[in-house]
Amino acid sequence: MLGKSPQALDRAFNLGPNEPNQISVAQVLKLISRSLPGVETVSKKANLPEAGKLSLNSQLATDTFGWNPKWTTQEVLEKTAFWYSSFLTDKWSAYDLCITQIAEFESWNK
Repeated sequence: MLGKSPQALDRAFNLGPNEPNQISVAQVLKLISRSLPGVETVSKKANLPEAGKLSLNSQLATDTFGWNPKWTTQEVLEKTAFWYSSFLTDKWSAYDLCITQIAEFESWNK
């Protein structure tokens, strides 16, 4: 990153929805499968500590450069599903999908 103190930004930042409640992996799959025709989810119990819930903590990005998410978890998953669905079916190029979603975000963000 460019700036007066690039070393201060030389780390990983999570940029995810800032939901008050965590959602399970099964809930993420259920939400995303609504937007991806033909995708079926199958649940299997696992005794791994991370198997039930995953979460992102975006506090470092907020503290470092004032970043705050604009979309909910559901909106992010719908847009992600649309991206993959459109790309994998050759309806859109990756470039066009990215440019379109960036423009959509910028116009929504004003």
